[in-house]
Amino acid sequence: MGKMKNYLFKTILFFTALLSFGLTSCSNDDDPDTVGSDFTINEVNYYNRAITGATNTFINIPSQERAGIQAELYPTSSDTDDTYPFYRIEIFVKDIDLNNISDKRLDILGGSVVHITGIMQETKYNNIVSGSLNIKEYNSGKITLEFGNLKVISNENEDDAVTLNGTLSFDYTEL
Repeated sequence: MGKMKNYLFKTILFFTALLSFGLTSCSNDDDPDTVGSDFTINEVNYYNRAITGATNTFINIPSQERAGIQAELYPTSSDTDDTYPFYRIEIFVKDIDLNNISDKRLDILGGSVVHITGIMQETKYNNIVSGSLNIKEYNSGKITLEFGNLKVISNENEDDAVTLNGTLSFDYTEL
């Protein structure tokens, strides 16, 4: 039964993320393209490049007692037409109650950070070993999370790690 719940959760998360790509707005009054520019990975500034169609998403699924966090981040020093490198972040946490979120620390269930440097060239970090993830604020379908030196290591090489630090805003959806 547990594997079925996990499969259903990942399937719903995948299709919701896919739907969000299809509903990306193309008007000129969109938010600036530097959402999350105070966010660092290994002390280098990264941001969400909205021009690629990628959005940061927080999908809360109370019926499964889980939530999924997804982000695609590019170095702030890169040009907007650079395809690589970037990081893809997927973290699973215990579901949240919007009525009780003030400075709430999230219970991390697992996740991964993938550093993509080219076609078929990536390093996967999939073991979260330290740090924190807190809700900073929720407002009108947007949730802001604070990553407190969240360290994720590679299973292949424990000396190889990424550290996520700073705040990021996410589109919030509850299923």
